[in-house]
Amino acid sequence: MAPERGVRVSVVILNWNTRDMTLECIDSVRKALAAEACEIIVVDNGSTDGSVEAFREAYSDVTVLALPENLGFPRGMNTGLAQAKGRFLVALNSDTLVGPGSIQRLLDRLEANPGVGAATGEQRMGDGSFLPSGFRFPRLSDDVLVGIGFLAFGPALLRRWPRMTSWFHATGVGEVDWVRGSFVVVRREVFEQVGGFPDEFFMYGEDLAWCRRIRAAGWRIEYVPGAPITHLGGKSSERLLGIDREVRILDTGAIDARRHRHPVGWRLGWLLRAWYWAVVAAKWAVIGTVTRDPEAWARSRVLRALAWAHVELVFGLRAPDPLTVDRIHARGP
Repeated sequence: MAPERGVRVSVVILNWNTRDMTLECIDSVRKALAAEACEIIVVDNGSTDGSVEAFREAYSDVTVLALPENLGFPRGMNTGLAQAKGRFLVALNSDTLVGPGSIQRLLDRLEANPGVGAATGEQRMGDGSFLPSGFRFPRLSDDVLVGIGFLAFGPALLRRWPRMTSWFHATGVGEVDWVRGSFVVVRREVFEQVGGFPDEFFMYGEDLAWCRRIRAAGWRIEYVPGAPITHLGGKSSERLLGIDREVRILDTGAIDARRHRHPVGWRLGWLLRAWYWAVVAAKWAVIGTVTRDPEAWARSRVLRALAWAHVELVFGLRAPDPLTVDRIHARGP
């Protein structure tokens, strides 16, 4: 669809049974873009909580696209992006609240830098804590840091030497390899050139794969801090996946590693990660034995399963599962 004259930006919000949260998200977008020539599109992924009726009753100026079933994040979001009329397209999670200037800051950055095809902004969790959203592509050095226990002592180290933070995620304005799909602005010509989010995934991994396509097409991707949005965090995925979430993220990471990383390097790195999680699992098992705390034992079991999942994928004991829409409907909620 060609951009409509006068529409600078289209915001696409994907909803799945988060009616009240999405209503708040829409309100925040409307207030933030009150002076902007824009359109808002809400794609409902087969919700059963009255979302479609609520959106249509509350907003006559918002386009509501009702899908018959949950098609997952990529397919649902792509449905809205394909209908959008703006020169710039914004993909936005329903569990976010847009602050004043957050979208405009990215639009202005793209307007001023023709070679930048997509950008994300600063994100904060509901408690105000910083949520990293701009990253480099996964590499062996990241795995080594996890394997040596950086997850345990790293936060204290980063508080003491905050400049080290930029080794792990973006902190200032600049180019990154990939960004979270929860809040990203992309040029229309980029969407038309590379397509939308890869729909082989149901959720997780699609943003990394999409950014690889964008960069392969010659476009830059940037992180632009300031004027943050609030990301309340994963409410749809919590309803759908439950405790499978971490393993599903791991599986999509394995798909990316097999396609884009050195075959020996990523396997070595993941064995280091498995070692780390196994050690932490053993620690919680000891705590559970000493304190007879069932929560400690439960944590140990989950971490042990996570360690074993790494090993399975490294040695090909099972194939990584992208959790496609077909698998979701086959297994049920």
